[in-house]
Amino acid sequence: MLPIKDCMLCDANFHLPTSSGLDLQDPKNKSELDKVIEQEFNIYQKDLKAVFNEALLKTELLGLSHAHYMILDGNVASSLVLNDFSEIFLNIHVSLLLDFRKENYKEIIDEVSRQGAAGIKLHPYLQEITEINYEKILEVVTYASEKKLIISVDCSYGTKNLYRSNGVHLIAFLLSKNIKTKIIALHFGGPKVLELMSLMVQHTNLYSELSLSLTYWKGSSVWQDLCFTIKKVGAYRFMFGSDQPFIEFSRAVDDFNTFCKYADLSESEVLSLSNKTYLDIFEGYS
Repeated sequence: MLPIKDCMLCDANFHLPTSSGLDLQDPKNKSELDKVIEQEFNIYQKDLKAVFNEALLKTELLGLSHAHYMILDGNVASSLVLNDFSEIFLNIHVSLLLDFRKENYKEIIDEVSRQGAAGIKLHPYLQEITEINYEKILEVVTYASEKKLIISVDCSYGTKNLYRSNGVHLIAFLLSKNIKTKIIALHFGGPKVLELMSLMVQHTNLYSELSLSLTYWKGSSVWQDLCFTIKKVGAYRFMFGSDQPFIEFSRAVDDFNTFCKYADLSESEVLSLSNKTYLDIFEGYS
């Protein structure tokens, strides 16, 4: 149950694959995790309409008011045969992983924009993004900004390349080059949340969401730092996200509720995290 009675909930980080409901963070469920990841990265090979309909049903069953769908199969964006999202989805916003290395990225972005997607996504450790790629990414993001697309950057912290691929560092670079479009730092950077805060204080077009890292770092000092950051920057710059199915949805909600109590957030702050920030960011995209 949400901290605010009858509060509608918007999910800022919702992945399309569904699962059996097992805890995908538990090592004993690795086979199920592998299955979901295979679905995630090969959505284009499936029946897209069926995949979308299943995700929409899941969204409805979970009682979500709005959801930001993440599509991590780069072929969906580059295929240029996307469905018209504005006709298919109601209260759903879609961002697609963009292969910034493709020479025809402008054509891809034009099509993504034409078909009503809200934004593009960059995933530093999956796409093996390092500083050598930053200038090319700046070129791509600058063009996406001209199309008013939102830029989502994965800022989860970990993997064997944690000192080479860094979403917070990439965002800092883009903001230093005066990118003005809305940027969402996914997973709030985990232990790098204070670095993200320093960027958010200076750049009002930078937002964050709370999926995955809220659960992963529960019990650590990261929660204290996140609480400090929300109070420093303002709850209106943060929003709930589940990262379903990689975090089981009910667990994501429970941890969100626990955090709201831990941080002693006011009713208005909880409303910002639950839905108001999301609705403000995505206004005009559906």
